[in-house]
Amino acid sequence: MKKLVVIIVLNTFAFSSTAASQEEARAVWQITHFDITATPQPAERALSAVAVLVARNVGKGAGTSFTFRINTKASVKSVTVGGATANFRTVAETRGNLQRVTVTLPGSVAPDGSTNVTISYSLPVENNTGLAAISPVGSQFLPQSFWYPAPNTPFTVRGSDTAPFRLTVNGATAISSGVEKSGSGSSVYEQGLNAQPFFVQGEWDRIDGAGDVKDVLALVPKGASAEECR
Repeated sequence: MKKLVVIIVLNTFAFSSTAASQEEARAVWQITHFDITATPQPAERALSAVAVLVARNVGKGAGTSFTFRINTKASVKSVTVGGATANFRTVAETRGNLQRVTVTLPGSVAPDGSTNVTISYSLPVENNTGLAAISPVGSQFLPQSFWYPAPNTPFTVRGSDTAPFRLTVNGATAISSGVEKSGSGSSVYEQGLNAQPFFVQGEWDRIDGAGDVKDVLALVPKGASAEECR
């Protein structure tokens, strides 16, 4: 009986050591910055976008591939890594309304190394919901619609990716989080804190605060009465 116990303990220890070694040798990706340019296309009921992900390998092994997840209806047009065209393959994700896209990196990325992945894609919106909607008068895309690519989601072990981001939305006025730096017909927001990109777009009148609230602005429906703007 003692021999049996010792054998079981040794086998368990050996299995744990092997599993730990395999875990240590794996690449793990963490997004350190999002840069997304989004163009709602109401006539086509689709969102056209280009997302640049800066990803750091926080694992213990070299990364030879990069996997991201996105809404299952999204059509990935192209992927480049560091400016070079990269091959990718797509499979359905087992959890959530998602697809998993694995990109073959042109070169391995060592632990603590970073890479830039640029993804060009379109996302059709067949039916408007509270998470994703598009129309001639406005649109909205919230994080839970998985409208932008990211390695992790609420359904993965690491949870959703959050990182500083720059978001450019072409067309009508858009609202997001961060510092507004809009101009030239586009809405631009730069968020320096860890966050998830989102935007709400529509036709609004802008009311800038004065006095003690000079740094506060309000957006009200275009054509709102003076009473509504108070």
